[in-house]
Amino acid sequence: MIKSDESVKAPRNPLVQSLQRADQIMEAVSLRGELGVRELSSELGLAKTTIHRLLTSLVSVGYLEQNPDTRRYRLSIRLFELGSRVLGRYGLRDEAREFLVDLHQRTGDTILLAVRDGASVIYIDRVGSVHQGHAESRVGTRFPLHATASGKALLAWLPTEERWEILGHQPLDKLTERTVTQCQEMEEHLARARRTGFALVDGERIPGVRALSAPVRDHSGAVLASLTVVTATELLPDSRIPEVGLMLLDAAWNLSRRLGYQGKRRNGMPDPHEER
Repeated sequence: MIKSDESVKAPRNPLVQSLQRADQIMEAVSLRGELGVRELSSELGLAKTTIHRLLTSLVSVGYLEQNPDTRRYRLSIRLFELGSRVLGRYGLRDEAREFLVDLHQRTGDTILLAVRDGASVIYIDRVGSVHQGHAESRVGTRFPLHATASGKALLAWLPTEERWEILGHQPLDKLTERTVTQCQEMEEHLARARRTGFALVDGERIPGVRALSAPVRDHSGAVLASLTVVTATELLPDSRIPEVGLMLLDAAWNLSRRLGYQGKRRNGMPDPHEER
């Protein structure tokens, strides 16, 4: 449930408060598909009159639309258009697409391209079928860095101070019985990723799902994104990890070269030990 409470001290600026509440509404609708006034009021803890006023504004600017059959509200295509413009600024998806397709064809697994936004990972492209257990990994979805292979690959090569700022200023939520929640243990996982060149998760966000992820670097050597192979645990046994890991490392390295990276390759990846 997305928390909101009108009893909580409101921001001094009424405009900021309205924007925050509008953001909460769009976030709730994005997670649930469609919601009505009563459901949003219960979900967010806001008065129905407040919800109705904000919905009217969001519809008027084209961010939400009302389903004429159910009278509930859903996100509009305008948000997709805006999001596509943001992704287009990077050019990353276009450059990476052939590598995702090739890796999918070679492994038979789902391939994800992800970037970091604060303490979250966001999937910006995907190639492959929807296996049970990782259907949630849709383009545009975000998850905590610490519970995904994509996120760990993005964390592992961050400067130490920046990494600890992320890990040390937020609780590491326990999403499954296998989720790593202690910062010291997480550091061990990230150190292992730097040694091997890729991060590994096994049921840490969704039980029964295993994933490998390697960093993608830009021309400056900074980690720009992560490339991930994800599938059911039984389809990626320990015996298959070296083979799939090498294919992943090759793809991440070649994509990094496409983006202008000129550094040396170690353990299959450009400078995996590097602490920028």
